[in-house]
Amino acid sequence: MRAVEKGGEAGFRSLGVGALLGLADWRLEACTVAAHAAYLSRRFWKSRIAVSFPRVNEAEADFDVDYPMSDAELVQMIVGMRLLLPDAELVVSTREPARLRDHIVGLGVTRMSAGSKIQPRRLRDARKFGQAIRYFGRAIRRAGRANDYRSRFRAGLEGF
Repeated sequence: MRAVEKGGEAGFRSLGVGALLGLADWRLEACTVAAHAAYLSRRFWKSRIAVSFPRVNEAEADFDVDYPMSDAELVQMIVGMRLLLPDAELVVSTREPARLRDHIVGLGVTRMSAGSKIQPRRLRDARKFGQAIRYFGRAIRRAGRANDYRSRFRAGLEGF
């Protein structure tokens, strides 16, 4: 939580808060996020406050969500945040079902986060692991060459 305050002290235009919903009771999470966002908006009044609502989903890797949050509860939380924080940006993940996203935009959601697919799972295919290592190895070599070009360019500028 201190990192967000450091951003406010540095003059960031936007400060984002949120809780990973599903690790504790959503009502408790909603109260603490709302209190934190209200505090930030009072203290850093020049910064825009953004509140996000990421939910933990059941994963294939034997992970059980301790406090699953239903769509209705998520909608209730979003509406509550809009009433408590009328000037805040409300951010919803595009990982939410399209049907839900289409209906909550009218409730005051101001932004959809970029699409992503995050699922913890075991590495099952060693061949894919090898492909990833080769890909990242090439990327690291390219970055090294780019750094070499930059140093040559800087050295060339020193003569002017």
